[in-house]
Parts: sequence; structure tokens; C-alpha cells
Amino acid sequence: MPKFVARFKTKAQVKVWHQKWDVLEYEDEKGISEYATRFKKIYKRVDPHKSTPIRTIIRKFINSLPPKYVELLTIMGPVTLEKAIEAAIDIVKLPSVSLGVQVLTFLTALESQILNR
Repeated sequence: MPKFVARFKTKAQVKVWHQKWDVLEYEDEKGISEYATRFKKIYKRVDPHKSTPIRTIIRKFINSLPPKYVELLTIMGPVTLEKAIEAAIDIVKLPSVSLGVQVLTFLTALESQILNR
């Protein structure tokens, strides 16, 4: 956020940013890249000092996506917002039928890793 905006923001502006943050959701017709851009822009205004835990930010990003992507992203467990965005972009590119196969393959590999520890 520009220093000027941060210094002279009003309570009304902050309220509007929080309202936008609360209703922010992915829209199919706009695409994941545009959603990620809007998400980061609003996040910077809502939390300019980055005091919100990163897990909370990632959860907000993931939970604003369609349910079919939420499950896979939750399982993948990205640890940064950028990783969550990259993973979401990759998942959105997958055809719907392939998504089920990808999930099954991922879960099988994960189970194998857990059992081999």
C-alpha cells in the first residue's frame, strides 16, 4: 500500500476494504489470476502490517474458491500464499475428469509417504 494511502486512510475507507475482504470470492468468468490479484490487493489494504497469521490468509484464499478445488488445496497444504496461488492455477487448468484421478494419485502417494516413515 502506498505510504500516502496508509497514512491518510479514513475509518470509512478501512470499513470498505474490510467489507470487500469479507465478500471476496473467486468468479469463474474472471479466472484465478485475476482473483489472486484482487485478493492480494485487498489483503494489503486490510492488513498493511501483515499481522494476520499466514495460515489464516491462505485459508481465506482457499476457502473462497469453488468447493471442488478447496478439498485438493487443503490436502496439498501450501505454506505460502504464492504457493497456494500457483497450486490453484495448476488445479484450475486440469479438466474436471482428470481432477479426480489427480486427487486419487496424490492421496495414494501421500499415504505411501506416511507409511514409509
